[in-house]
Amino acid sequence: ADHFGRISTRTLLLLGSDSPPRFGEAIATLASGLPNARTEILAGQKHQAMDTAPALFVKAVRTFFADQPSSR
Repeated sequence: ADHFGRISTRTLLLLGSDSPPRFGEAIATLASGLPNARTEILAGQKHQAMDTAPALFVKAVRTFFADQPSSR
C-alpha cells in the first residue's frame, strides 16, 4: 500500500457487495494507500458488474467523472 501513496490521481475503486471477502480486503488495502481514492460499492454485484449490471457500472463511472473538480 505504501507504494501507491505516490499516486495522486483521483481513483475510483469499484467493489461488488457480493464479491468474495478477499476482493474487499484488496480494495481496502488499495484505498488505504491511494490518497485520492474513492470506493463505490455496487449493490447486489460480484466481480463482473460491468457484464452483469452494465447500467449500474456506467452510472458509478459517470458519477465519478462528473464529480471531477474543474481545472479552471
